[in-house]
Amino acid sequence: MAKDILFIVREGEEVKSKTVTLSLLILKEILNRLSLVFLMGMGVLRQLKVAMAEVSKRCGDAIEEAIKEAYLTTDMDFLKEDVGGSTCCVTAMIHEGDLVVSNPGDCRAVLSRNGVAEALTSDHHVSRQDERARIEALGGYVDFCHGVWRIQDSLAVSRAIGNKHLKQWVIAEPETKSLKIQLECEFLILASDDFWNKVTNQEAVNLVRLFCVDIDKPEPFSACKKLAELSSWRGSFGDISVMIIQLERC
Repeated sequence: MAKDILFIVREGEEVKSKTVTLSLLILKEILNRLSLVFLMGMGVLRQLKVAMAEVSKRCGDAIEEAIKEAYLTTDMDFLKEDVGGSTCCVTAMIHEGDLVVSNPGDCRAVLSRNGVAEALTSDHHVSRQDERARIEALGGYVDFCHGVWRIQDSLAVSRAIGNKHLKQWVIAEPETKSLKIQLECEFLILASDDFWNKVTNQEAVNLVRLFCVDIDKPEPFSACKKLAELSSWRGSFGDISVMIIQLERC
C-alpha cells in the first residue's frame, strides 16, 4: 500500500511565528500548495491520509514546484514577523514510492544505498562557485572572514529562511531532488550542519547500519542518539538535529 509521509529537520535560532514553529509553517505550506486538506495543531497533521490523495493527481514537476512555493511563502510570512536570525532546513516527502528531498541552506539528506552513502542535497555554502556568482551578480560580496567564506562579512550560507537584512542575496528557494525508492535504498538520514561538520556521510551510514540493517529489531532512536553523541564528542557544540527514516518501512 502506498504511503505519503513528510519529514523535516531544521536548525537555527529558536524562533517562532506567534505559536506556530517554523517547521510546522513549512509543512503547512507544502500541504497547502499541493491543494491538500489539512488541520494543523500541536504538530499533528490531521486528515493527512485524505489530503495526500490529492497529490496523486500531480506530476513530479508540479510537486517540486509546489514545495518550492511553500518555502518561499514560509519565508515571506517569516519576514513579516520581523524576527531576527535565520534558519536552514531539509524536508523529505515520500509519495507512492518516490522520494522528494529539498533544502535551502546546509542541513543535509544522506541516503544509504546498500551501505554506500549518497548525499541527496548540496550544502548552500557561500564558498560554492555558483552561489558566489549569483550573490555577486546581485551586487553582494563574499569574503574570507575568520576562516570561513561569508556573505557581507556575515552569514556562511547562501540560502536560508529569514535574515531580512541579507534577503537581497540570501534566498529561501530550495534545491529539490526526486528519485524512485529502490530495494537497495535502506534508510535516509536528515541532519543539521552542526552534525555534519563533525561526521562524514559514510561514517553516519556505517553507524546507522549497525542499529538498523540486517537485525531482528532495528533501533533507529538508538542510532540517532549515537550519531548525536559522536558529533558532540568530536567537538560540535551547536544545534545537533538528527532523523533516521527507514525506507523499507515507509
